[in-house]
Amino acid sequence: MDHLTLQPAAGETDVEVQAGDVVIGDSRRLHASHANYSGQRRTMITIWYWPIYSQLPAEVQALISDHVTDNADWVRWVEETTQATSHLVPVYGGNENAVIWNNQPSDLLI
Repeated sequence: MDHLTLQPAAGETDVEVQAGDVVIGDSRRLHASHANYSGQRRTMITIWYWPIYSQLPAEVQALISDHVTDNADWVRWVEETTQATSHLVPVYGGNENAVIWNNQPSDLLI
């Protein structure tokens, strides 16, 4: 938690929300959440929406598809809800390698 990339940044804006609020953001913007020091559980649901999945670069389609199919929780969810959700699950059938998925802070952000 002491890493420089996890510290407040000049110009950052906090979006204060209450239980039940919805925040819509753009994942292409640098974003984060503060650590939960309250001692109370804080639940968050993240939903990724790709409105034009078929028009994304092939390597990004591969990344998204791999992320869904290589995650045991997602695979279980897809299997349990497939009848209602199969049209929502991205499927990439090409040969491109996925771009590197990295959501860990590194010195490159400094």
